[in-house]
Order: sequence, then structure tokens, then C-alpha cells
Amino acid sequence: MNPRITLLLAASLPFGAAMAQPTLTEANNVPAAGDIYSISASDADSIGSATGANVTFGSWMLEEQSNRNKFFLAPSVSSTSAAIPAAELLSTDGGSDTLFWSSDANGLYLEGERTAATFAYSDKVKEMTYPCTYGTTWNDNGSATYAIGAFNVVRSVVLTGIADGHGTLQLPFGSIDNVLRVKTRKATTDQSFTTLERITNTISFYVDTVPFPVLRLVSDSLRVGGGAWGVTYTNEWMYGPGIVGLNTLDATEVTFTCYPNPATDLVNLSVDLDGPAICEVVDAGGRIVLSRTLAAQGLATVPVATLPAGLYTARITDANGPRTARFQVVR
Repeated sequence: MNPRITLLLAASLPFGAAMAQPTLTEANNVPAAGDIYSISASDADSIGSATGANVTFGSWMLEEQSNRNKFFLAPSVSSTSAAIPAAELLSTDGGSDTLFWSSDANGLYLEGERTAATFAYSDKVKEMTYPCTYGTTWNDNGSATYAIGAFNVVRSVVLTGIADGHGTLQLPFGSIDNVLRVKTRKATTDQSFTTLERITNTISFYVDTVPFPVLRLVSDSLRVGGGAWGVTYTNEWMYGPGIVGLNTLDATEVTFTCYPNPATDLVNLSVDLDGPAICEVVDAGGRIVLSRTLAAQGLATVPVATLPAGLYTARITDANGPRTARFQVVR
């Protein structure tokens, strides 16, 4: 089984269900430390996308030019996190660019960056609002100061967002129902010995069970010192370049359910296994707080009475690879 499509099928279940209008929340749509997402990418001209209710978003023509993993980790893995004390999570693709995040029930916030310089935002940027559903709008301003060499830089950010569509998303491997289209415009101005302006228009498609956009269409415009604008386009999506179709897999091979959810004492894992498996429970900081071996048959039960209240990820690995599901512990 190709693990790159695992989250897709979990997001599309139940098969044949009526079209729904997704609602994004902190509990379901903020990545956790330890999450890894495989991303296909292409650099191409802008790809259009419809807006409105119960529409079809056609991005089936995308052709993979490169791929990489997107990692979400606890900030403590980076020594630079000390400069960004409010961060609860970092994201990186293993390169030089790292972003630092926090979240609450009202939104997902950019707290700082390690790019050309490492710095915290004095006024963090609300990159996503929660709850977010069709018709939701928001706007936010952000600011930061940092130094590059001998030059001090003052940054200002203006961001606007709108969830302006929902329906079915067509990707190279097949279709995903019940997706939400969210468009943001982020204008960033860095003022130093010269002025650098950047406008990033991003169209993201989400399902309310996967904590990362299944597709992002990005238009990035940049100009220096009031000169001409240069524009680049990037398309990023999950689940690969059409390797496996939806109709070739049984849903029980790629997803499982935790119940009751929320839980207090025990969590039941409804899962079909290919041979013995390892179950690991990971907390919000990316630490494995429980590990046990599962038999090939039968309902698995995991004790959680000793775990503090919070959000956890159950990760089951068998011969088919890893599968994950989230649950909450309440006290």
C-alpha cells in the first residue's frame, strides 16, 4: 500500500455520503508534533479554481516535478526556538526555512521564522481562523523587527482570508469530497536600506479530518525598491501523482477509528491488521507516551487513565505501514 494516500481515504469516508460543508477547528486541523506529510510539487503558471457551494475544483492536470516531506516538530528540537518562546510547533521541509506556530480555539498563528534571519513576531500573524467554514472571513496585521548583518529590518504584515468555496476536489490520483476552499492574501513589507514588498496569494483546500491542506496553489509576487514585480507560481498537493486510485483499496486497509472520543480511561481501536503491529500514543509535544504490541485480530484497547488531559495521536504500524487517528483525553 502506498502510504501517501492513507490520509486521503480517511478524509473521504464514508463512501457515497452526501456532500457536506466542512468546518475547520483547532482540534482537527492543526498538525501535531511528529506529523509528516508527503508533498508533490510543480512550478507552473497559475491554475484557476472555482468558488461557491457544491462545486467541482478541477486540479487533475497537475504534474509532479518534485516531492518532499513536510515535518512538524516540537520547537525544543531547535536551539533557535529560545528566540521564539511563544511557539508550540515548528514546520520545516528539512531546508533552511523553518516556521514557528501556536494555536488556540480561535486560530493558527505564525509566531516566528528562521529564514534569512531568526526572529519572533512582536505581533503574531493569524494565518487561519477557527472555526472556519464556508463564508468565514478574517483579517489580521502582524509586525516584527530583526537584523541581517549590519542592517535592521522592520517588517509589517497585512493578511486577509476567506473560505469561499466547498465541494469536490479533483487531484491527479482521483477525487476528494467535502473539501473547503480557503483563499488568503498576505502582503509583507520589509523596510531597511531599501524596501522589499511581497504579496502571496494562496488558495488552500482542506478537509476537516486532515491537519494539512490537501492542495495549495500559490502565487508569489516580489519587488525590491519599487521596481518591477516578479511573479512565481507553486502548486503543492498530497497523495502523489496518480499512483493508486480510490477504487483499488478497501477502506479498512488505510484508516481506523478511536472510541470513545473524548476518552477518560480506555480507548478502543477499531482496526484490521496485516499481522502483528505496534501501537504508539504520541502527545502534543511529539513524545511517545505509550507503546504496546497488537495482535493481528480482535479489538485493541489502550489504557489512557494515567495520561493528562489533552490531544493525542494513536499511530499503528503493521506490514502495510503507519496509520494514525486522533483522540482527546478529558479529566
